Amino acid sequence: MAEDTSELGGHKGRPKSWLAVAAMMLGFLISGISLTIGPLWPMFWAGGVVIALGGLIGAAVGITDDTVEDGPRILPPELDGRPGFGDVIRDPQELSQ
Repeated sequence: MAEDTSELGGHKGRPKSWLAVAAMMLGFLISGISLTIGPLWPMFWAGGVVIALGGLIGAAVGITDDTVEDGPRILPPELDGRPGFGDVIRDPQELSQ
């Protein structure tokens, strides 16, 4: 069972999840450097393996359980109709339906 992340108060995530992210970023860094200085294909594929290991770590620690879903946003009347506000609730009564 996944840990409860509702008390985190944001999109912080758990240290285990950040370990998986760090491993994947390291893999991208290794692959990117290999293409820049070479291309050195063995180093490129080694970076790919590190990315895959990071993905496996993420799956093992339940990285997707860290997702924090915000509640619906209620649009103030003065912003109604402005571009970029199409996915918000314009009427608080819509929440009760």
